[in-house]
Amino acid sequence: MKLPVQIRERSLTRLLAVLCAVLFPVNAASQGEPGRCELCDLASRVDRQLMEETLRELSGADSASVKTERFLIETRYTYSDMKFNALEYCRQKAIRYGYHPRIQSFQLPPRVGSLYALERGGDTLWAGARDGTVYIAVLSEAKPVFRRSAILAGRGILDLERAPGGALYAACYTPFGSSGAVYRSIDGGFSWEMIYQGDHPLHTVSFADPLSGLAAGLYGTAVVTGDGGRSWNEIDPMLFGYRNLYGSDASAGFFRLAGMSGRIYTSEGPEAVSWSDTSICSYTLSDIAFAGPDYGIAVGDSSVFVTSDGGISWNSAGLGSYLVSAAVSSPSGLAAGGRDGQLYFSSDGGINWNSLPELSGESRAAILFAGPDSLLAAGDHFVTLVELDGADPPESFTWTVADTVMGKNMIFSLKGSTEPERKVILCAHYDSQNSRIGESPYGMAPGADDNGTGVTAVLECARILSGSITDYTVEFILFDGEEEGLYGSRHFAGALDTASTYQAVINLDMIGADYGGERMVQIAGREDAADSSIYATIVETASILGNDVVPGYLTPSPASDHRSFWEEVPDLPSVLIIEGGYRDNPYYHSSDDTADHVDYGYFGDVAELALAVAARYAGYRGELPERVVLRGNFPNPFSRITAVRFELPEKMDVKLSVFDVTGRKVAGLIDGPAGPGKIQYSWDGRNRFGREVQSGVYFLLLEAGGCIESAKMVILR
Repeated sequence: MKLPVQIRERSLTRLLAVLCAVLFPVNAASQGEPGRCELCDLASRVDRQLMEETLRELSGADSASVKTERFLIETRYTYSDMKFNALEYCRQKAIRYGYHPRIQSFQLPPRVGSLYALERGGDTLWAGARDGTVYIAVLSEAKPVFRRSAILAGRGILDLERAPGGALYAACYTPFGSSGAVYRSIDGGFSWEMIYQGDHPLHTVSFADPLSGLAAGLYGTAVVTGDGGRSWNEIDPMLFGYRNLYGSDASAGFFRLAGMSGRIYTSEGPEAVSWSDTSICSYTLSDIAFAGPDYGIAVGDSSVFVTSDGGISWNSAGLGSYLVSAAVSSPSGLAAGGRDGQLYFSSDGGINWNSLPELSGESRAAILFAGPDSLLAAGDHFVTLVELDGADPPESFTWTVADTVMGKNMIFSLKGSTEPERKVILCAHYDSQNSRIGESPYGMAPGADDNGTGVTAVLECARILSGSITDYTVEFILFDGEEEGLYGSRHFAGALDTASTYQAVINLDMIGADYGGERMVQIAGREDAADSSIYATIVETASILGNDVVPGYLTPSPASDHRSFWEEVPDLPSVLIIEGGYRDNPYYHSSDDTADHVDYGYFGDVAELALAVAARYAGYRGELPERVVLRGNFPNPFSRITAVRFELPEKMDVKLSVFDVTGRKVAGLIDGPAGPGKIQYSWDGRNRFGREVQSGVYFLLLEAGGCIESAKMVILR
């Protein structure tokens, strides 16, 4: 049976259309988002070996290279200097990938360590804090100010001593630990060397001359040196009844120690081989100080004890405060400091005592004389200079001693080609933490999973998307200060560019392994439509990619940088992508959070998922073409409508026209700016007068950037 000619032509057209659909599938980008095959191709470009290399370098497993230097990034702790080496490492990578990173600085909360120690040499003053920070001020400056000179990582400073000859010594303990150490500085407190380490915290250190020194602490621990600290000899703690020793003095060629049970121990000489024992009260003595061989003061509980005969006899007075520090400038000038910031002064050898302006102090005050008529005292994060010249009330000046530390976010962008003012954020935090008892984040906080994995994934996504075309801008952000309270993301979210419209925030934090054993990746968001829509997109994208991780929704959300956007921009969809079973991670916030504990298969799968989701939200259009290309039209032949496709390497003026076989112009499709990227224009087969053109052969002509491209197309009505 024969079909009419018109029906046969239409059937042929449909057949050709079906064949074209099979051979040349429509790119779903024309429908507003990347096609499924494009997402898979994009995700397959994740370089898992490169990710492992980056993570190992970022977490100190391997040395990292920045410019011409190589070093280990063993910590990215918020308040450590090494953190900025890590930031520079990330910045150099972003530059290598073709981006122009900018640094957004903000002030972190001042880091305050309670001052336990104070020492003076000439017009230089040093203060030591329980967090290991050493501060320095020069009193002769017009406006003296305390500046941080060093950090004794992992130590707390309980006493500072400037030995005759100029070397500085620090008696230390390990916060939350049981060990003690002595540090020495020979450059005025800017660099320090540990010269002794023992099993128990050391509370005090004193030097009788440039070479002879003693340090003492808990459980009768006492060590002496005769060579300036190059070697130390331990004294039998049984000599002190294993009692805690809190204060020391080195005057007139021998040492004195004060401690529990109201006892004062005196050495027979600087060798400290033999000791005598004197009991002056029944409670603990906190400090002792002498001026020469005869005049001295000791304090304990609420009492002050004064001697004028070298410690043979002691006179006591009650001052009504728990006293923790003592100082003496002369036979008549004595001072005592209280636990709660009280200051007392005697100008008559301890017969009468005056209460001075209170110094705020949370647990201990350190005091010393700056001269015969001036007293320096430290406690909490204050240092106070009090003039004792008879004025009522006495004049005083107080320094607030606290580090102003700047945080730094790093931001770099892939600019959108269609609506660049609309933005999608892909972010992670680069600072790390180590809260394990007995360890310090200053020296060891590798943070491989938390959050080297998130940073590495963001960098890898940026590498892959570099040179790509997206409708919207992708803003890559590495936040600082997350571990201390989301400070970096709060600063950023609180100052969002009002000229931009943010579409979504995708935050990556701890994506290195599934500790629940189910290959699950958790999406933490609010119980609202906005965050749920991101979750739905993630679930669909995981299905498209077909990798092994299974998304699950998590509420309530753990604290991470996405929550800053909840607070500052409540209408902005913001979610966290985090590993399954993260609460069971045994390496969390410890020195064991290393690259060797990361499941790189899982890590790569999550990175692929994050990349594909960010690409969908940004309207990914593929790679930026290198030249002008006319891809022709689809379907071809066609009857009613066809899609003309071409590619531009940059935005340029374009003319796209249709001509018939005689060279006559039939229709002008585009005449104006377009690009960059892959562009698709639908033509309904009508001429410039709106009439359908006849069946036949026609030619597309593309003129752009000095290039002319042509392609043949067929219309079958």
